[in-house]
Amino acid sequence: MSGVQVDVVLDAGGSRVRGFLYEGNECLGEYAVMRPGNPRRVGLDRALGAMEEVVDGLLSRSGHPGMHRLACGVAGAGEPDWRNALSDALSRRFLVDAFVCSDAESLLEAAVPEGPVCVLIAGTGAIALMRDGQGEVHRSGGAGLPGGDPGSGLWLARQIRMQVTEDLPESLTDFDLGLLAEQRAQNGDPLSRSLFESAAHHLLALLKDLPAEPAPLVLHGGLMENTTILKERFLPLLARDIPHLRLAPSWRPPHWGALNLSRREDAGESSWWAWDVG
Repeated sequence: MSGVQVDVVLDAGGSRVRGFLYEGNECLGEYAVMRPGNPRRVGLDRALGAMEEVVDGLLSRSGHPGMHRLACGVAGAGEPDWRNALSDALSRRFLVDAFVCSDAESLLEAAVPEGPVCVLIAGTGAIALMRDGQGEVHRSGGAGLPGGDPGSGLWLARQIRMQVTEDLPESLTDFDLGLLAEQRAQNGDPLSRSLFESAAHHLLALLKDLPAEPAPLVLHGGLMENTTILKERFLPLLARDIPHLRLAPSWRPPHWGALNLSRREDAGESSWWAWDVG
């Protein structure tokens, strides 16, 4: 068993929680559970339970005795009340100063080495963030509405439940419904195709709400990454309506942003993180 204390990073989304073990800048391993980690959607206790399971599983499998740092990028944790509640609970549970930011803020930090950047996450929820040339951060979406942020996976699943005339098994998860809609859209089903068209327009509207400043754009989230037809609808709209945003791959893995922000905070460095996200 190694006596080296490591950094643990959590990426907690609406359908799963992933954990990563770091020694310096080297990722030593990962562990995940298919349980939601968004406290606004499932409540603080359930979200914490999923996160604790991942941390315990990651450390026990790796043979490391403990952590030097716990950094978390959490869907739904963009507001101070949620961040503070999660940070306090995780700090008490693991006896470290747990750092918590939203998953979108983590991605924003990981997207580019420096300068302006825009990120759009379309997963269970939907949110867009932009860091402008002055370092100020702007936010659009991510309200966590009961019916789902428009254009998100939760929104898509709710629309399918409401608009499909046939009986759908209650056992189908939101993820299952998204796959079903994708399959039907690819087979030419007009309703499914129209839902993805609407989702693309909703996501485009999030970007239109941000300052019109040239910047790289990083796309992320299970809905955007796993449904081909959404990208087929979204990308032409993006090129036509928002040409000042250029698609780019993320500089580092999205979860890395939470780790780097926590390190910056420990070092007392000034960064965009000092700004309020409006």
